[in-house]
Amino acid sequence: MDTIRRVTALFTVCIFVVSACPLVVTGAVTVVRNDMDLEDTGISLVELVPDANLTLEQGTAVRSGSGEFSAVWGTADGDHYVDLTFTHEAGTELDFNESTGTYQDMVYVYEQCEWTREELPDRVKLELDFGVAFSDDFVTGWDNPGWSSVYPLSVSVSAWCVDASGNWNELFHSGPPYYQSDSGEPIVTTRKTGLTYSQVVDCFGGMVEDDAGHQEDANDTFTVVVGLTLTHYFYRLPVGGDEPWRHVNGSVTVRLSRVSFEAFTIDPDAAPARLDPTLVVTAPSDGSRFYPSIAVDSGHSFYAASYSTSTDPASPRLVKWSANGDVEWQRPICQQSYDFVRVLSVGNRICTVGGIRHHGEDNAHIVLLTVWDTEGTMTANTTVELEGSPLAFLDAAADAAGHLWVLAAETSGQTLTPLILGVDMSGQVVHTGQLDDFPVQLAVSADGTLVLLMPDRVDAYNSELQHLWSADTHGMVASASVDPSGNVYAIGRPYEDDVPLLPDRGFSLLRLVSEGQADWLSVTRQTIGDRHGDTATSDLSWAVGRPVHAAFAAPAVGTCMALVIGEYLEYSALVKFNASGRLVQSYSLGHISDMLSEYSPGTPVGLAVAPDGLVYLAWPTQVIALDIGLTGGGTGTTGTLLVVAVSAVGVAAVAGAAVLYVRRKRSTVPAIHGPAATPGAGAGPQ
Repeated sequence: MDTIRRVTALFTVCIFVVSACPLVVTGAVTVVRNDMDLEDTGISLVELVPDANLTLEQGTAVRSGSGEFSAVWGTADGDHYVDLTFTHEAGTELDFNESTGTYQDMVYVYEQCEWTREELPDRVKLELDFGVAFSDDFVTGWDNPGWSSVYPLSVSVSAWCVDASGNWNELFHSGPPYYQSDSGEPIVTTRKTGLTYSQVVDCFGGMVEDDAGHQEDANDTFTVVVGLTLTHYFYRLPVGGDEPWRHVNGSVTVRLSRVSFEAFTIDPDAAPARLDPTLVVTAPSDGSRFYPSIAVDSGHSFYAASYSTSTDPASPRLVKWSANGDVEWQRPICQQSYDFVRVLSVGNRICTVGGIRHHGEDNAHIVLLTVWDTEGTMTANTTVELEGSPLAFLDAAADAAGHLWVLAAETSGQTLTPLILGVDMSGQVVHTGQLDDFPVQLAVSADGTLVLLMPDRVDAYNSELQHLWSADTHGMVASASVDPSGNVYAIGRPYEDDVPLLPDRGFSLLRLVSEGQADWLSVTRQTIGDRHGDTATSDLSWAVGRPVHAAFAAPAVGTCMALVIGEYLEYSALVKFNASGRLVQSYSLGHISDMLSEYSPGTPVGLAVAPDGLVYLAWPTQVIALDIGLTGGGTGTTGTLLVVAVSAVGVAAVAGAAVLYVRRKRSTVPAIHGPAATPGAGAGPQ
């Protein structure tokens, strides 16, 4: 292999230092608001707790014979709350089960709820507003210095769902930090959790009838319980074995002001139109997997890189398929293992650019470039180094003139320096620029303009690495792409009036026109009726994370399409915008999750658009082609933007693209997860 270094007699390397840019584009921007009412997409919200704000002083109960637990109702500034208090006298013995390491003593508040639907909810979330305050020896301790770091762990705020059969199903238990005012009052904060699949089944499965009309529980009611409990740290310290219950005189108060338990159900008949794949290619059954990158040539053939999971090194191979999905050839790329590889189509050539770790004495990172013709002949095979310094690969893109641009990091000890490298098809480095920050993504327009997506802005450079403009993105951008006219589209978390909308419920699509001028900002958020998604749909929120790739196709004038992949594949959708940023249509892709295996949250997805408008997606075990009605991909002066965004959480609510999975019922009654009933316990679920 040839080694490319910074100084050589064979060619000239132009070096630029690309620093923070002086020109920052500002100015008024048209804001387009797209509030998507989830009820219109078949999603309904049910608040399961009748009195979530505790205005009616619901039931409380004590499970303890010690006399040290109590509950008191109160109001502050018009808000209702209940104080659950444990006041301990040193040496008072409580009911601790050494075999399970749990206390049976507790004080709790409870509300009865019901679930009358004959289906399991698709998502359920629990939100609690509470604070915890400690007094006296709980804070000051005794002559054991270890207690000061342990006491916040000695109590817990726990929540259960108790079904009609008497099973206590634990949903939540708290941990520090807790906050209290200077006067010792608890400072209330919000804690929230989404129920897991098994928790949904345990809580609701007994109330759902089977095909014969039978159900496990006697009726359709259950009880939500929130209580103050003690942990094993109050019984015995992990270091030294001292027993705090013998020494502590003091109290713990939990102030609880809200218990929200919400279920979401989805009507699959109300979901938008489905897009069925026109082609599905599956990885070989020998354990091979695809890297998250794919390329399509002018003849509609497509290419991806695969690797073996059963060999070391993984022996990556470049695979070519015909337009109808038949394998035409496979070629070994190298004998090492790629950390990540980008497959690019450049004219009539195919390039692979990726990072490998050289398993030699220095264990160094190497950027490896290979170039192939469409018949499978390798025409270049080159490693890229700079004065002997190893490089870590970040990303790559190509322009219409056949120039490759590679984002890399130069490593020197513990120091990483971000670089951009211009490389020709022979593997020679012709430009090198040092950056002042690590880009999130690299895109190249048809005229060769480089667009670097930085953490807080978009920077544009010409092919000589001369700065053209910068646009502030307020730290919202997760992915960017460029159309043939040089307009930039950036997608990311929602913001408005230069302020992020928190929590992140929805997404923003920003269009930048000539010289980086902001044209419009389309903000799409979730609502249910008159409630915004930041309070109503945190379990179904669309919080766009870092994407893997973005591509542009050029069919209908002035339209934009965002392809959003959710944490759960059934919540994936294609969302279409018009030329003004208005949301006009969405398509469900949820059903393709049935075809995909080994997908987990954050799995990278490769994307490419063929000249005939087909969209290709590369998952670890499948390559899928979708016909979304595009024509003339990659040509013309205007077109349709396609962006892949990997979401941190599910996105069914935004696109209405959910497929309601068939949930299993409980096959057996689960073991009791909550405290066992004790003789003489107070009212409430036993």
